Amino acid sequence: MKKILQCYHGTSKDSAKKIVSTCVYIESGRNEWLGRGIYFFENDSIQARKFVKAYKKIPDEDIDVLETKLQIAGNDAMIDLLTDGDRDFIEQYEKKLQKEITRKLPPKAHYWKHREGYVLDFLFERNPYVLVRAPYNIPKRKPKEGFCYALIHVQICVKQPSCIVRDTIKIIEE
Repeated sequence: MKKILQCYHGTSKDSAKKIVSTCVYIESGRNEWLGRGIYFFENDSIQARKFVKAYKKIPDEDIDVLETKLQIAGNDAMIDLLTDGDRDFIEQYEKKLQKEITRKLPPKAHYWKHREGYVLDFLFERNPYVLVRAPYNIPKRKPKEGFCYALIHVQICVKQPSCIVRDTIKIIEE
């Protein structure tokens, strides 16, 4: 059974044009919170725009948001940190790898800040998987009094770009 995820990636207008013309996204580095990969927001183009504006310091008028579908085949491995089973697995894996991770880190690495990223990268090196799906608290926003829902967005970190459905990549109008 195939699973299709609707995802959004915010970037500069120039980068968006290059991505659309080449169908190739640029991978983020090891110090990101889910490790190396291509980052998307699941079902949330607004968060994709806000992220680029806040963290990449790109002015709003210079931002484009790309819509992309990701396809996960039934036999593809995916780590879903929205589930207890996968969260427990990653935490147990981290305990086993703690000494090895510390030994391999470059000086002044941010292991303790983005621990899950290092664990996910080590896991990928040993047992490749397609992507990681994870909830992340929306920064600088507090829930409205009396509302119980969590203020999160779901981020996707693609480890194997083969899951990107290339002919679905397009710039969306907002």
